Amino acid sequence: MSERPTFEIGLVMAGAISAGAYTAGALDFLIEALDAWDEAKARGDAEAPPHDVRLKVIAGASAGGICAAIAAVALGRDFAHVSAGNLGSASNPFFKPWVEDIDISVLLDNGDLEDDEAQVLSILNATGLPRIVDTVLDTAEPPKRRRYVAEPLPVRFTVGNLKGIPYEIGMRGNTAAGHAMRVHGDDYSFLVGAPPAGPPDPPVPPDWVAVTGGSSSADPAWRKLGTACLASGAFPLFLLPKALRRERHALLDRRTFVIPGDGTNDPHHGTAREVEIEPTWPTPQPADPYDFLCVDGGTMNNEPLELARHVLAGGKLAHNPRAGKDATRAVLMIDPFVDPADLGPGAGLPVTGLIGPLTDAWTMQCRFKPTDLVLAHEDDVYSRFLLAPSRGSAGPATRHPCASGGLGGFLGFFHRAFREHDYLLGRRNCQRFLARHFALPADNPLFAEWPQALKDALAIPDPAGSHLPVIPLLGSAGAVQPLPKWPSGRLDPKSLEPAIEARADKVFERLVAGLGTLQRWYVWAGWKFGARSLVVDKAIGAVADAMKGQKL
Repeated sequence: MSERPTFEIGLVMAGAISAGAYTAGALDFLIEALDAWDEAKARGDAEAPPHDVRLKVIAGASAGGICAAIAAVALGRDFAHVSAGNLGSASNPFFKPWVEDIDISVLLDNGDLEDDEAQVLSILNATGLPRIVDTVLDTAEPPKRRRYVAEPLPVRFTVGNLKGIPYEIGMRGNTAAGHAMRVHGDDYSFLVGAPPAGPPDPPVPPDWVAVTGGSSSADPAWRKLGTACLASGAFPLFLLPKALRRERHALLDRRTFVIPGDGTNDPHHGTAREVEIEPTWPTPQPADPYDFLCVDGGTMNNEPLELARHVLAGGKLAHNPRAGKDATRAVLMIDPFVDPADLGPGAGLPVTGLIGPLTDAWTMQCRFKPTDLVLAHEDDVYSRFLLAPSRGSAGPATRHPCASGGLGGFLGFFHRAFREHDYLLGRRNCQRFLARHFALPADNPLFAEWPQALKDALAIPDPAGSHLPVIPLLGSAGAVQPLPKWPSGRLDPKSLEPAIEARADKVFERLVAGLGTLQRWYVWAGWKFGARSLVVDKAIGAVADAMKGQKL
């Protein structure tokens, strides 16, 4: 990077399930815009703003974690971008896995249960997902070095660590007992690219994995990154959980936490500090290395803003400048699901009616972040930005702007046209976001070297005063991204019946395989002549209702 004024960005991709296609499209356009601007600066074009941007860190959860992994590969490769006029570019590492490769036909395939000894590890067949990851890692596109990407680039995934890490709150009292608890919200982090010339500043935690060289499924470090992203996206029950491993004594025993200060002048207690706290391992202690089973990172942390913010700010105790005239870096979150938080029940429910509200309450509590809530209500905070789906006022009045928005986010898996729409919507929304919203006040030092004519040409009106774009739209990125046509009438839910029925039969068959012959016969008869139709009809009805709500 040059010595020009530089704005640093931490990309955060929230959980999205099949609307990961939206995030993928947004990332595709973001890289296209940054490439076009960087090339214009290299040519010395007069319309190219003379500041720099540095992509400092990428973090993701669930489908956002998978998008983060794809970005880690794509940023090191030269690839063709996808738009409405060239759908299906096989060389695009975002479009192929999210639009072409992942589909309900893959997830309902029974290949994972054909073996008589096979166990049901997930409701859907997730064995094809590692092959998709390998395809991304083994992309044949030529290498490309991008000046605006930090090297090495931190890439971080949230995971739901089912095993957990135990800690104990010890307090002065009448016994030696303490308050026992476990941490299950975990993360797996990587440094992608050439290692730094000297000691990293700030120091890198010891459990971060170094990934160097071109991406390849044969490289152990890249394979570990691919496995971690699959663990982040392992939606509970429906997709296969993944096992990860860490060195226990060297890594887990050295994790740090922030102790708040008490506001006094005491040199030890007065200010906040970061300290290592060793877990309270049971006796005997677990094996080293430490193996743990993971489910979807979004179960514990669906919007991992802090994973990016800590890197941007330079540590857990540091802060990013927030005022518009001072901002030098920001977290940019892409979140396909920013729906209003409906209220839960306010009256008594039967026991069977509590499962849904309890699950919803758990999910919402995991998402609640008091600091982010407070900052969102401050008018002059320019250290965080949000890109979310929008179709404006065009098209039918649907429950969600993404075609994938129905069925809890799973609807996109049921037809390619839904994913194509969301991918193109991501590109369009990203273009408009960069042109109208990802901006700073014109008096920010980032724009100090801009000629006045350029400021006048690119000024963005704002009630708070003139703003200028952080990332300009030049070259191909300036071509208008059209609003994609709403993909209605593309899927008949009844056409799914054979595949759903076959999958349900195979899952049931494997679940009852351990019963005795007579028991198995009775249970199977009950399934064949009653329960199966109920399950299949419920599944198809749920898809039909979701499509109706989405006007599809």
